[in-house]
Amino acid sequence: MAGKQAVVIILVILAAGNGVWSLISGRTAPWIAVVAYAVAALAVLRNNDYRAGLIVGIAGFVIHAVELVAQRAAHLGAPERVWLVANIVLPLALVWFNWILIQRIRRLRETTSEDGAKGPHN
Repeated sequence: MAGKQAVVIILVILAAGNGVWSLISGRTAPWIAVVAYAVAALAVLRNNDYRAGLIVGIAGFVIHAVELVAQRAAHLGAPERVWLVANIVLPLALVWFNWILIQRIRRLRETTSEDGAKGPHN
């Protein structure tokens, strides 16, 4: 499924990017994001649990949007600005893909139960 691959790729990029950013910047807070994105990636890969991706996507977006507003980004250097924008845009893409996949699964379940067939989630 192409959507699942997109979700996992975005989660891996966010986890790896935050890990690298933590090492470069010397800050420890990005490790929270590394763990959250890695756990969500495992949930998606193992259980097709797109809600995990949706939750970390919303949280990542909100945290970084608030950070942008609070810090006003004026004092940030170019690499910091780029990574901050990536930490806002990529979680939005993550939310979008996960929402689509959740809706697709929901429609599939509804169709399966309307047909009276016993699907794996009934």
